[in-house]
Amino acid sequence: MESLENKKYYEWTSTSRIGKVESYLAEDDTNIYFESGRLVPKDQFGYQLNQIDEEVYLRKKEVESLPINPPSQNDYSVNWDSLLGNDPPIQNSPTQTPIVEQNPIKIILDKQKKKEKISIPINFEFEIPSKKVLDLLDVMFDRDEVIEEIIKSSIGNIQTESVIEKISDEVKKKIHSFFDSDEKDDLKNEMSID
Repeated sequence: MESLENKKYYEWTSTSRIGKVESYLAEDDTNIYFESGRLVPKDQFGYQLNQIDEEVYLRKKEVESLPINPPSQNDYSVNWDSLLGNDPPIQNSPTQTPIVEQNPIKIILDKQKKKEKISIPINFEFEIPSKKVLDLLDVMFDRDEVIEEIIKSSIGNIQTESVIEKISDEVKKKIHSFFDSDEKDDLKNEMSID
Protein backbone atom coordinates (compact mmCIF):
# COMPACT_ATOMS: atom_id res chain seq x y z
CA MET A 1 0.00 0.00 0.00
CA GLU A 2 1.38 3.37 -0.89
CA SER A 3 0.61 6.79 0.57
CA LEU A 4 1.05 10.17 -1.07
CA GLU A 5 2.78 13.12 0.59
CA ASN A 6 0.41 15.53 -1.13
CA LYS A 7 -3.01 15.43 0.64
CA LYS A 8 -6.10 14.80 -1.46
CA TYR A 9 -9.69 15.50 -0.43
CA TYR A 10 -12.90 14.05 -1.80
CA GLU A 11 -16.65 14.60 -1.55
CA TRP A 12 -19.25 11.84 -1.78
CA THR A 13 -21.55 12.25 -4.79
CA SER A 14 -23.75 9.19 -4.26
CA THR A 15 -24.96 6.77 -1.55
CA SER A 16 -26.33 7.88 1.80
CA ARG A 17 -23.09 9.83 2.42
CA ILE A 18 -23.74 12.31 -0.39
CA GLY A 19 -22.20 15.72 0.46
CA LYS A 20 -19.88 14.32 3.16
CA VAL A 21 -16.11 14.72 2.73
CA GLU A 22 -13.14 12.36 3.08
CA SER A 23 -9.40 12.82 3.45
CA TYR A 24 -7.20 10.51 1.37
CA LEU A 25 -4.94 8.14 3.34
CA ALA A 26 -3.51 5.46 1.00
CA GLU A 27 -4.31 3.05 -1.81
CA ASP A 28 -3.41 -0.38 -3.09
CA ASP A 29 -4.08 -2.14 -6.39
CA THR A 30 -7.85 -2.45 -5.81
CA ASN A 31 -8.97 0.06 -3.13
CA ILE A 32 -8.51 3.65 -1.98
CA TYR A 33 -8.43 4.18 1.82
CA PHE A 34 -9.50 7.26 3.74
CA GLU A 35 -8.58 8.60 7.20
CA SER A 36 -12.14 7.91 8.38
CA GLY A 37 -11.51 4.18 7.91
CA ARG A 38 -13.71 3.87 4.84
CA LEU A 39 -12.52 2.41 1.56
CA VAL A 40 -13.80 2.56 -1.99
CA PRO A 41 -12.94 0.09 -4.75
CA LYS A 42 -10.99 1.84 -7.50
CA ASP A 43 -13.47 0.81 -10.19
CA GLN A 44 -16.30 2.58 -8.23
CA PHE A 45 -14.25 5.64 -7.37
CA GLY A 46 -15.41 7.99 -10.13
CA TYR A 47 -19.09 7.19 -9.49
CA GLN A 48 -19.09 7.76 -5.74
CA LEU A 49 -16.51 10.51 -5.05
CA ASN A 50 -15.12 13.68 -6.64
CA GLN A 51 -11.86 15.37 -5.74
CA ILE A 52 -12.17 18.80 -4.02
CA ASP A 53 -9.80 21.56 -2.79
CA GLU A 54 -8.50 21.60 0.78
CA GLU A 55 -10.39 24.84 1.46
CA VAL A 56 -13.73 23.30 0.43
CA TYR A 57 -12.87 20.20 2.48
CA LEU A 58 -12.19 22.25 5.65
CA ARG A 59 -15.44 24.24 5.32
CA LYS A 60 -17.55 21.12 4.80
CA LYS A 61 -15.78 19.28 7.64
CA GLU A 62 -16.57 22.18 9.98
CA VAL A 63 -20.26 22.01 8.99
CA GLU A 64 -20.29 18.23 9.53
CA SER A 65 -18.95 18.66 13.06
CA LEU A 66 -21.80 20.98 14.11
CA PRO A 67 -24.34 19.19 16.32
CA ILE A 68 -27.67 18.57 14.70
CA ASN A 69 -30.68 19.10 16.94
CA PRO A 70 -33.56 17.14 15.50
CA PRO A 71 -36.96 18.76 15.96
CA SER A 72 -38.89 17.46 18.94
CA GLN A 73 -42.26 15.78 18.69
CA ASN A 74 -43.78 18.98 20.07
CA ASP A 75 -42.32 20.96 17.13
CA TYR A 76 -44.09 18.64 14.70
CA SER A 77 -47.44 18.95 16.47
CA VAL A 78 -47.22 22.75 16.47
CA ASN A 79 -46.45 22.71 12.74
CA TRP A 80 -49.33 20.35 12.03
CA ASP A 81 -51.66 22.47 14.13
CA SER A 82 -50.73 25.63 12.25
CA LEU A 83 -51.00 23.84 8.89
CA LEU A 84 -54.46 22.61 9.80
CA GLY A 85 -55.52 26.06 11.01
CA ASN A 86 -55.76 24.99 14.64
CA ASP A 87 -54.70 27.15 17.57
CA PRO A 88 -51.34 26.16 18.99
CA PRO A 89 -51.63 23.90 22.04
CA ILE A 90 -51.66 25.64 25.40
CA GLN A 91 -48.63 24.72 27.43
CA ASN A 92 -48.92 24.72 31.20
CA SER A 93 -46.14 26.53 32.95
CA PRO A 94 -44.31 24.36 35.48
CA THR A 95 -45.12 26.80 38.30
CA GLN A 96 -48.87 26.34 37.94
CA THR A 97 -50.24 23.56 40.09
CA PRO A 98 -53.81 22.44 39.91
CA ILE A 99 -55.91 23.62 42.83
CA VAL A 100 -57.27 20.67 44.75
CA GLU A 101 -60.38 21.53 46.67
CA GLN A 102 -60.54 20.07 50.15
CA ASN A 103 -63.56 19.45 52.24
CA PRO A 104 -63.83 22.36 54.73
CA ILE A 105 -64.79 19.93 57.51
CA LYS A 106 -61.55 17.99 56.95
CA ILE A 107 -59.53 21.23 57.01
CA ILE A 108 -61.00 22.17 60.41
CA LEU A 109 -60.47 18.66 61.78
CA ASP A 110 -56.85 18.55 60.57
CA LYS A 111 -56.04 21.95 62.13
CA GLN A 112 -57.45 21.09 65.55
CA LYS A 113 -54.63 20.41 67.99
CA LYS A 114 -56.52 19.37 71.12
CA LYS A 115 -58.52 16.26 70.44
CA GLU A 116 -60.34 14.05 72.89
CA LYS A 117 -59.52 10.37 73.01
CA ILE A 118 -62.43 8.02 73.32
CA SER A 119 -62.73 4.26 73.68
CA ILE A 120 -65.26 2.27 71.76
CA PRO A 121 -66.32 -1.29 72.51
CA ILE A 122 -66.14 -3.63 69.55
CA ASN A 123 -67.41 -7.19 69.64
CA PHE A 124 -66.02 -9.78 67.25
CA GLU A 125 -67.13 -13.31 66.64
CA PHE A 126 -64.34 -15.88 66.52
CA GLU A 127 -64.58 -19.55 65.79
CA ILE A 128 -62.75 -21.76 68.27
CA PRO A 129 -62.60 -25.54 68.55
CA SER A 130 -65.13 -27.46 70.66
CA LYS A 131 -64.46 -28.21 74.34
CA LYS A 132 -63.47 -31.84 73.52
CA VAL A 133 -60.90 -30.69 70.93
CA LEU A 134 -59.53 -28.05 73.33
CA ASP A 135 -59.12 -30.70 76.07
CA LEU A 136 -57.33 -33.02 73.63
CA LEU A 137 -55.01 -30.25 72.43
CA ASP A 138 -54.31 -29.24 76.03
CA VAL A 139 -53.19 -32.79 76.86
CA MET A 140 -51.05 -33.18 73.72
CA PHE A 141 -49.40 -29.74 73.48
CA ASP A 142 -48.34 -26.80 75.57
CA ARG A 143 -51.41 -24.68 76.42
CA ASP A 144 -49.77 -21.37 75.43
CA GLU A 145 -48.82 -22.83 72.04
CA VAL A 146 -52.41 -24.04 71.50
CA ILE A 147 -53.81 -20.62 72.42
CA GLU A 148 -51.31 -18.90 70.09
CA GLU A 149 -52.39 -21.11 67.15
CA ILE A 150 -56.09 -20.50 67.86
CA ILE A 151 -55.45 -16.73 67.88
CA LYS A 152 -53.53 -16.91 64.58
CA SER A 153 -56.30 -18.97 62.98
CA SER A 154 -59.02 -16.61 64.24
CA ILE A 155 -57.19 -13.45 63.15
CA GLY A 156 -56.48 -14.97 59.74
CA ASN A 157 -60.24 -15.30 59.17
CA ILE A 158 -61.09 -11.68 60.02
CA GLN A 159 -62.55 -9.76 57.09
CA THR A 160 -61.16 -6.21 56.93
CA GLU A 161 -64.35 -4.70 55.53
CA SER A 162 -66.47 -6.01 58.39
CA VAL A 163 -63.99 -4.72 61.00
CA ILE A 164 -63.95 -1.24 59.40
CA GLU A 165 -67.74 -1.28 59.22
CA LYS A 166 -68.05 -2.18 62.92
CA ILE A 167 -65.53 0.50 63.93
CA SER A 168 -67.37 3.08 61.78
CA ASP A 169 -70.69 2.17 63.39
CA GLU A 170 -69.26 2.47 66.92
CA VAL A 171 -67.58 5.82 66.16
CA LYS A 172 -70.84 7.09 64.64
CA LYS A 173 -72.78 6.07 67.78
CA LYS A 174 -70.24 7.77 70.02
CA ILE A 175 -70.25 11.02 68.01
CA HIS A 176 -74.07 11.00 67.94
CA SER A 177 -74.05 10.62 71.71
CA PHE A 178 -71.86 13.75 71.99
CA PHE A 179 -74.25 15.73 69.76
CA ASP A 180 -77.25 14.39 71.66
CA SER A 181 -75.68 15.26 75.04
CA ASP A 182 -75.08 18.84 73.84
CA GLU A 183 -78.73 19.09 72.76
CA LYS A 184 -79.89 17.72 76.13
CA ASP A 185 -77.65 20.21 77.96
CA ASP A 186 -79.09 23.05 75.86
CA LEU A 187 -82.62 21.85 76.60
CA LYS A 188 -81.86 21.64 80.37
CA ASN A 189 -80.36 25.15 80.31
CA GLU A 190 -83.47 26.49 78.54
CA MET A 191 -85.77 24.83 81.06
CA SER A 192 -83.79 26.13 84.04
CA ILE A 193 -83.90 29.68 82.67
CA ASP A 194 -87.70 29.61 82.40
